[in-house]
Amino acid sequence: MCRALRLCYAGLGFPLGHGGISVSRIGSATYARRTSVGAAGRAALTVLVAGAALAAPAFAEAGQLACPALPAGALSANAAPSADGQPAPVPLPDLAADLHESGPVDILAIGSSSTEGIGASGPAFTYPAQLQANLRAAWQRGDITVANAGIGGEIASRAVERMDAALEDHAYALVVWQVGTNDVLRNVDEAAFRADVEHGLEAAEAAETDILLFDPQFYQKAKDQAHFQRFNAIVADVARTHHVPLFSRYAFMKAIGTSAPATLDAMLSRDGMHMSDFGYKCLADRLTDIIRTLTAPPQVADARPAAPQQLAATAAALPR
Repeated sequence: MCRALRLCYAGLGFPLGHGGISVSRIGSATYARRTSVGAAGRAALTVLVAGAALAAPAFAEAGQLACPALPAGALSANAAPSADGQPAPVPLPDLAADLHESGPVDILAIGSSSTEGIGASGPAFTYPAQLQANLRAAWQRGDITVANAGIGGEIASRAVERMDAALEDHAYALVVWQVGTNDVLRNVDEAAFRADVEHGLEAAEAAETDILLFDPQFYQKAKDQAHFQRFNAIVADVARTHHVPLFSRYAFMKAIGTSAPATLDAMLSRDGMHMSDFGYKCLADRLTDIIRTLTAPPQVADARPAAPQQLAATAAALPR
């Protein structure tokens, strides 16, 4: 059992703000405080045990497996090609300005269980926490914060409400929005889902905040892969229309499942859907590569970053 129960609640997937737990702070170390005892406390302990069983394989069991490079097509491109005729990913100019200037850089990670970190063995192994560590190391500064605003099971419409409120309350340099998986699983109307994603992008645009989307994951056990792909297509189309970058987690994970199925197995927890510590590391590593690529000063100035097919080689050459 964890030494600090409040950290376990946040790291092992207890829905913060529900069932006797309320969010006290969202930042570099998300944590919760007990607001009641009795039945809520017993329920929390049950979740802790379930979460601990789910959170495998972790790094030790993943062994020496390396996180795969980003395949071609996993980063969306602008409709307009660059000067050399190659498709060009959408840059993140506002984040670039903040990263290359003095002053704190705050990033909001919002989404459902993959953001909250269900399946992780602790809060330090969620993708937002590992992304924060990566970015601090890459820029050699300790004032980069990735706030974890993930809530397991949430659909896009609720995330948009929370995003809108968060952007009104605080100036973020970037929003990373993991969206769509629960909308697929709950059979949300596709037109309504499209409208929700558009509303989220409009909220970020109104707040003059860069936004990076990533789509529903590749789920091997899904009986209707076409259903997942339709929602992925909606996310891709809305991202293209609103001129925002998209990391296709679906394409990334599907490519791994085809070329290295053992690696994909290690990236997932025992339920075959939520990520393991190693899986969250891979998400954080590839998002770090994408952010570095889309905020490189010459690329932002020219609005012509490296083409998607060049990104895998670029990412592989970046220091870890």
